[in-house]
Amino acid sequence: MYCGREFSPLEPSESKVVGLDFVNDMNENETLLSSSWDVWVVAGVDLRNTTILQGPSVEVVPKDGSLKTGTIQRIGNPLPGVTYRLRANVVTARGNVLNLWSHVRGITSRT
Repeated sequence: MYCGREFSPLEPSESKVVGLDFVNDMNENETLLSSSWDVWVVAGVDLRNTTILQGPSVEVVPKDGSLKTGTIQRIGNPLPGVTYRLRANVVTARGNVLNLWSHVRGITSRT
């Protein structure tokens, strides 16, 4: 399901952590057990698209939260003019499997 917002554009030399919170998709007192992220190119061409994901995903307690309902992933090295769909897949302590996705666009460095 689309999360309802886009991630900020990213220059090729940049790397940052992005996250998605599943709190509105989970039952009361439900927590995350595991997460993984995948990526697709939805506009432009990047034959090495999976290299935008850097390192493992991590399940977290979001700011102002009390339960582990979020997942974060470091991304970087996008190609300018390419739009990527980033999808977080999670498994909850109750066995539910959920996913949320958003987009990030690679932009040209301005020097």
